[in-house]
Amino acid sequence: WPDFDANDLDIAIKNFHSRDRRFGEMNGEK
Repeated sequence: WPDFDANDLDIAIKNFHSRDRRFGEMNGEK
């Protein structure tokens, strides 16, 4: 396993969902 902690993972997940929402808005979706 790569060496990371739960906080780093949580931030990565939040960043992923943030990008996903912007991508959806660009395509006219919620």
